[in-house]
Amino acid sequence: MALVTVTYLVTGTYYKKIYEPRLLKKQQLLNQLTRMAYVVVKEVRTGEAFSEENISYAAVMTQEDAAFLEEAPMGLVACAPLLPGEILHKDQCRKKDFSDTTRACVFTEILNAESFESYALVDVRIRYPNGENYCVLQKKNLFRQEKPGKESRLWLTEAEQVLMSSANYDVQRFPGTQLYYVAFIEERLQGAADSLYIPTNQAIRQLLSLTTPSAYAGAKWYGLREALEERQDAERERKQAR
Repeated sequence: MALVTVTYLVTGTYYKKIYEPRLLKKQQLLNQLTRMAYVVVKEVRTGEAFSEENISYAAVMTQEDAAFLEEAPMGLVACAPLLPGEILHKDQCRKKDFSDTTRACVFTEILNAESFESYALVDVRIRYPNGENYCVLQKKNLFRQEKPGKESRLWLTEAEQVLMSSANYDVQRFPGTQLYYVAFIEERLQGAADSLYIPTNQAIRQLLSLTTPSAYAGAKWYGLREALEERQDAERERKQAR
C-alpha cells in the first residue's frame, strides 16, 4: 500500500510538472482571446433597429483583431444582414437616415410586397403598357406586417413622396401601368439603379422647389416627360384600334 502511495505521488508530481505549465499557457491564451462584445442572438435584417431582443452583451472568444462595438447600439440600425452568433462590429451599424420630412407611408398598390420579408432592401419600379420600365425609388427598406396581404410601408422623404404621387398618377392615367418591388442580389455590393423614372411636369417643379438636391434639374426632363406621355398615348390608341 505504501508503495502504491509513493508511486502515485511521484507520478502525480511528474505529470504536474509536465502538464501544469501547458495548461497554464492554454489558460493564458484563452484569457487573451476572451473579450466582451455585442453578439447577434436573432437574425437582423438590413435597416432593422438593434434591441435587447436581437443582440446580447456577452463574453466571446475570437482571434479577430477588429473594431468591435464598445457601446450599446440601441437606436442604431444594421447596415447589412446579420445572423445569430455574429459579433457586432462598428462598421455594421449606422444611424437612421431620417430627414425632417421623412414619414412612414403605407402602400397597397405596389406589387410583389408579399414576396419579401420585412426589412428587405428593395427598389420600386414602374412598368408601362408599352414595356418601358424605370426605377422610381432606390434602395428602400420594405416594412411589412406578419399577416398576409399587399400592404407595405416605406420611410420616404418629401421628394420621394412626390415621386410616388407622380407614379400613382401614371398608374391611373395609363391603364396597365404597374408599380412593383424588386430586391437586391447582394445589397452590400450593388449600387443604385441607372434608369430614373420620368415624373410629371408638376412633380418636376415640386422636386426643383425642394431644398434637397434634385436629380431632375434641367429643362431636359420636361421634354422627356412629354415624349413619354406621347408614347403611352400612342400605345393606348393602338390597343383601342384593334
